Amino acid sequence: MAAWKLAVGVTAFLAAVPAMADIPGEYTTTQRVDGGAVKYTLKLNDNGDAELISEKQDSPRLDWRNKRDYGDILDRIDRDGKAVHAGKWRRSRDQDFTVSFDRLRYGSRSDSEWMFTKGNVDGDRVSLDGAKRSLYGERTDFRFSRVKGRSNNNGLIIGAAMLALGAIIALNSNKHHDSSHQEDFKDLTTESNGKGE
Repeated sequence: MAAWKLAVGVTAFLAAVPAMADIPGEYTTTQRVDGGAVKYTLKLNDNGDAELISEKQDSPRLDWRNKRDYGDILDRIDRDGKAVHAGKWRRSRDQDFTVSFDRLRYGSRSDSEWMFTKGNVDGDRVSLDGAKRSLYGERTDFRFSRVKGRSNNNGLIIGAAMLALGAIIALNSNKHHDSSHQEDFKDLTTESNGKGE
């Protein structure tokens, strides 16, 4: 009976405690553009530093349509292949965070480039909203997948805990079931011994 009460208590506790996202880590996404692609890497460090790294893949065209859709970042990465937008991030709610970018480095240049974005965590996926359209375009999809850092698969941990509790309940139930059969057997043995006298 004690194991059953423990299982119910732990289950209620796990259901009541909200999962807090483990945000720091490295996330990537690749955006196809005419003539190539741009790989974006979002780094969110434990110390609050943030970087959005844009890397050229193949040779994205620098025509007006590509720039409208995917931004002036195409110009910045055309020659050196990479640009780093640096800033700071902070948690705003359990599943949410904000990033304030302020410096864009590419080649030997470093420009002041302010951008404020809001982020959301969903398991091991992160999305950013509010990217500067002139820099990153109208069609860039900032939905990233985690590639480094601690996983946010809290469901797996809770599932394993529930399986362990189920095993405890089953073992306790079997012990209780076995002991009641032993009592029944003792009663029958006593009765038959009494009849034989």
